[in-house]
Amino acid sequence: MLIHFPQQLGVWDEYREYVIAAKKSGHYADANAFYRKNRKKMEAGCEHYWPERLPDKYKGLTAIQFAMDWFLTRPKSFWSECQQSPQGDTPPDADLLTADEITMKQHTEGEGVPPIDADVVVAMIDVQGDLLFYTVIAFNLRTFSGYVLAYQAWPTQSTRNFTLASARKKLSSVYKGRGGKKLSRENMLRRAIKDCAKWLLDERWEKENGVEMSIQRLVVDGGLEADTVSEAVKELAECHV
Repeated sequence: MLIHFPQQLGVWDEYREYVIAAKKSGHYADANAFYRKNRKKMEAGCEHYWPERLPDKYKGLTAIQFAMDWFLTRPKSFWSECQQSPQGDTPPDADLLTADEITMKQHTEGEGVPPIDADVVVAMIDVQGDLLFYTVIAFNLRTFSGYVLAYQAWPTQSTRNFTLASARKKLSSVYKGRGGKKLSRENMLRRAIKDCAKWLLDERWEKENGVEMSIQRLVVDGGLEADTVSEAVKELAECHV
């Protein structure tokens, strides 16, 4: 269906929220408005095998929009039926929690706000090749109840809905050498770990009563590239990392 994918997939990540809502409600007005406004950027570099072909019942505007709607909402089906390039039988997100299970684990405070009874804030960075994932958690030391304040990737993505495989912005696209040259894996990871750790340690997390908390312990997973992680931690020279 697509000969070449769009060059600016980050804009399509923003559009994804609109198309999901459109498919649920059956109303494409907001999705089409976003598409019209950003069409030039969204279609840049994209080439469709049959741009004139548009399904009769489709409420969008173009064949490219239809193809990308399919890709953004049903990627496995898209690769198999539209591109004739199946991506495997095991869904990468097969072990994710259900919506009900996630709801049961939520606390009542807003995003990034520690509960009043939180005593300490800690964080962990998980090194996953071309992406870092970090989690910030507040703990009550008496009950050992934990409250997730932040869970994101480094570099920050333009959408909340992504996996390691589907993330648009990777470390290799952000961390470059002189003249834009590709860095070695070790140098790229070392710089990324240091930047992410410094950013986390500088952040402040404010309770509803105005009390500010900062990260007192930060752990970096050394299961992947253990030597590189160790070097990055040493260069940080932070006693609580």
